[in-house]
Amino acid sequence: DLFQYLSYLYEHRFQVWEIFDEIIRPGMSEIGSRWQRGEIGINQEHRASYETLDALAKLQAQIMVKPSNGKAALLACVGEEPHEIGLRCISYLLESEGWSTHYLGARMPVGAIVSAVQDLKPSLICLSVTRTTADWAWVDELRLLTRSLCRGCHIILGGRAVGNQERHLNPFDAVCSTSRELLE
Repeated sequence: DLFQYLSYLYEHRFQVWEIFDEIIRPGMSEIGSRWQRGEIGINQEHRASYETLDALAKLQAQIMVKPSNGKAALLACVGEEPHEIGLRCISYLLESEGWSTHYLGARMPVGAIVSAVQDLKPSLICLSVTRTTADWAWVDELRLLTRSLCRGCHIILGGRAVGNQERHLNPFDAVCSTSRELLE
């Protein structure tokens, strides 16, 4: 049972970021690779994803939370991005560090993200893109709109696809590929 394994690691002093970066991330990467190679079907890939999300939700209830730091973060997967496990991990990590999080989840249109920024005025926006075929036309629109709506707000981009998109990364305050990088 994945939850019991993650719980065991956490109870034995593994840091939250270590569980996410060293267990969840490589495990999901392997599942994705096996699906791409045709070794497993989409039903098995989806089942593994949902079982992982379920285990993470259960683990969240165990994670010790630091006192509130008074800051809020908004988290979303941009456009048609369906993969949200990494972003869910970041949400739980930020909560453990005392942040208030507003998790919008997968497949969020830029307009909806901008509207949420306008309403919530977060200190931090975390966006995730894992699909290397993603349309990156949203970057400049999002940057301009969020900067005008949320002065002093930092925007961090993460996800597997960011390594191949250097020309699009200039508008972001940081690009992170791991939970530890985000904490730093």
